[in-house]
Amino acid sequence: MTDVTLVGSCMPEANDVRVASAVTAKRLGWLTQPKMFFYSATFALIATAYALTGDRTAAELLFVAACLCYVAAFVAYGRTKKILSDHILSGGERAFTLDSDGVSVSDADSNVRIGWTHYDAAFETPAHFVLRHCAIATTLPKRAFAEGDVGSVRSAIASRIPLLPLRSQ
Repeated sequence: MTDVTLVGSCMPEANDVRVASAVTAKRLGWLTQPKMFFYSATFALIATAYALTGDRTAAELLFVAACLCYVAAFVAYGRTKKILSDHILSGGERAFTLDSDGVSVSDADSNVRIGWTHYDAAFETPAHFVLRHCAIATTLPKRAFAEGDVGSVRSAIASRIPLLPLRSQ
C-alpha cells in the first residue's frame, strides 16, 4: 500500500464510543472496572475474616481499601466514557485518511495525524477497525469507507500492525 490512499467519512455514533472504550480498557490491564469491583469484593471478604478473628486495625484498613476500589471503579469508568463521548461524538462528520505515512482523522474542529509506527495494536469488530496508541484509540468505522475499500483498509492495517479480533471482556 505504498502508493494507495484510502479516504472515507461518516457521522460518529454512540457505538463508536463503546468500541473505543473496550480497546482502551484492554490497555489499562488491572485497572479495568470489573477488576476494580473484584478487588473491592476481595478486600471486603478479607476484612471480614480479620474482623472475625479480632484484628480490628487490619479489618478497618482492608475495608477502607475495599471502599476506595469500589469508588474508583465508578469514577474511572464514568470519566473515561465521558471523555470518549465528548471527543468522538463532537465535531460532526469525520473524515478518515489512511496512507503510507499513517492515519488522519479530521472533523470541523480538528485534524489529528498519527504515524503507523506509533500504533502498538489494531483490533477488528464486524463494524470497526480500532488502532491503539498507548491508552488512546483511533476508531475507524467500516461504514465510513466504500464497501470495496474495507478489504483494502484491513490489508493496509494488517501490513503494519498486528490485527486482532476484538473479543468482549
